[in-house]
Amino acid sequence: MLSAVYLIFVVVMFAICGVALAKGDRPAQVAAVAYLVGWLASVAVRGAWIHNGVNVGGAIIDTLLLLVLSVLAWRYDRAWVVFACALEAIHVTVHVCYGLNVSIGAGAYLAAQQLATHGVLIAIAIGAGQAWLERAMTKAPHKSDVAIGS
Repeated sequence: MLSAVYLIFVVVMFAICGVALAKGDRPAQVAAVAYLVGWLASVAVRGAWIHNGVNVGGAIIDTLLLLVLSVLAWRYDRAWVVFACALEAIHVTVHVCYGLNVSIGAGAYLAAQQLATHGVLIAIAIGAGQAWLERAMTKAPHKSDVAIGS
């Protein structure tokens, strides 16, 4: 049974990612797609491979999302991508620490997961909003496909 809070999260997640896909620049679009694919994959593998209390499949998916965000941070000059990458790094680190039985309690593990997950989503929303406002203020087409060093 799904809780009402989780359903609200799903609705907000799809709304943010939809706005990022429709109005965001290239980094926001890529981050939104990676986030949605990661969420769908996490739902598919939930509980399938547990080791020391860690959903290993979810940890691998979070690591792949971290790699995507790292590439975006490397290629594009956007502060929100760096923050999203940092939050996802915390998420992956918490998975690893909990799996290695480093002294982190279950409550801290779950709190860090939730804060990082919501933080990445907020960073994507900020990135999409910035691109949308920038385009609206300049009344110019997408100019965000320009990577650093091109």
